[in-house]
Amino acid sequence: MKWYIATAQLKFARYGFIGCPLTDAQLTALYKLNVKLDDVYGVGCDVVCGHTFNQALEHVRHETL
Repeated sequence: MKWYIATAQLKFARYGFIGCPLTDAQLTALYKLNVKLDDVYGVGCDVVCGHTFNQALEHVRHETL
C-alpha cells in the first residue's frame, strides 16, 4: 500500500501540484477500493476544484461502471 500512496503523490508532483491534494487516509481508502492510479489523479483534481472527496469518488466510480 505504501507504494500506491508514494506513486500517487509522485504523479501529482509530476503534474505540477506542490502537495498532494488527498490525505494518506483518503489514498488508503482509494487503494482499498481498488481505484486505479489514473483515477486517483482525477479524484484529486476534483477535490482541488471544490468537490468533496466523497463526491469525487462517486464521480469516478460512476464513470468506471
